[in-house]
Amino acid sequence: MSWYKIVLLFVVFTSLQALEITQEEKYALDKMSEDSLIISALFFQDKEEYFRSQKYFAYLYAKTLNREYLYKEVGSSIFSNIDTATNITKMEEFKKLYPDDLEPKRLLISLYINTQEYPKSKRVATELIEYSQTQSDLEFAANPYIYLQEYREAIKLLDRAYAIEFDETVLFRIVAILIVNEQNHQEAIKRLEAHKSMVESSGEVLKYLINLYASIDDSKNLLRVYTEYYLQNGLKEHRDNIVEIYIAVPDYQGAIEFLEKYADDAKSYETLFNLYKENQKYPKAMQIAQKLYNEYQDPKWYAEMGIVTFEEAKDKKSKPMLQKVADYFEKAIGLGLNESIYLNYYGFTLIDEELNIERGIELIEKALKNEPTNAYYLDSLAWGYYKKKECNKAYEIIKKLIDDYGEFEDEIKVHFDQIKNCKTKVKRDT
Repeated sequence: MSWYKIVLLFVVFTSLQALEITQEEKYALDKMSEDSLIISALFFQDKEEYFRSQKYFAYLYAKTLNREYLYKEVGSSIFSNIDTATNITKMEEFKKLYPDDLEPKRLLISLYINTQEYPKSKRVATELIEYSQTQSDLEFAANPYIYLQEYREAIKLLDRAYAIEFDETVLFRIVAILIVNEQNHQEAIKRLEAHKSMVESSGEVLKYLINLYASIDDSKNLLRVYTEYYLQNGLKEHRDNIVEIYIAVPDYQGAIEFLEKYADDAKSYETLFNLYKENQKYPKAMQIAQKLYNEYQDPKWYAEMGIVTFEEAKDKKSKPMLQKVADYFEKAIGLGLNESIYLNYYGFTLIDEELNIERGIELIEKALKNEPTNAYYLDSLAWGYYKKKECNKAYEIIKKLIDDYGEFEDEIKVHFDQIKNCKTKVKRDT
């Protein structure tokens, strides 16, 4: 009997013996057609019941001597980790019998990795790429080098695989090795940027770059790539994240210029409004406030127009300007505005500029109904009574405020000192 036949008989015998196919099972399998056996084997493989799929593939091989079934059986054994040593022996013999057949080599690479025999796996990988230069085989042959921590050699093989079709999945493997195993973020970035410039890239490439630039605090490139990613997918959450990054840098002008291009809803226009206001671009802030009121009819935008008018004014004592501010606020209140922050701002302005102290106190008391412990509103109320020259009442409010909350910013401390002096003077005069 030839060596070839001896090997085949050995393989058939050991396959069926190792999987312990009983006589009852064999009888049932004998009654099934080849197609039925294939369908059953693939069904159990899909369900990840690899031991059961092995039985079907082993029987199919014993029945037909079709090597593809044997390879499927051995492939299932890699996942089930059953009879690995015997399968290694089989595949080594098949590698000799069929040197041009690549599948035994591929299976041996995985089998040796499973048994942590990485040098042997590397040896077979070297043989594989002598016969095949396909992307998948070059990529597969890199695995033993990774396990052996020979990362540069693995990257060389992956580079050859990547160069065939510029496949992003191969690129990501290279990048992962550079980041995780070599901590070489700059080379990873260089490769991703090169890929992006050569071929149309998916969002995954941009996401990889976003994370890398964020990890090395390169805000300029982070914003560049993130903007490109936003333009690719158009998701508003990414637009908002970009604005947050600009503000965190801080680069307010960059945030403004970005939103001037891409603001398209209430949230983004409100952010742009706040940036204009905080950066004293009052005419542009006024335009946005008017636009937002016209579109959404929210009375707070009349209040914001009043704030912008006051903040923009060089002469804070100008009666026509103060009246214009009052007109904006009164219109907002008439339309139902009840937000405490606006009531306090307007009320304090009326008091501090002595435009209408009684109305100012009324508005601040309304704000305090919403937020009775707000220190800034209590300070405004005390200041209102001070302006009415009711110093004792003013002192009672601000003294309790200081006692309850301790130190405050300069404006409240100034108010406290002035009210305290006023109370002392009143006491002296009486």
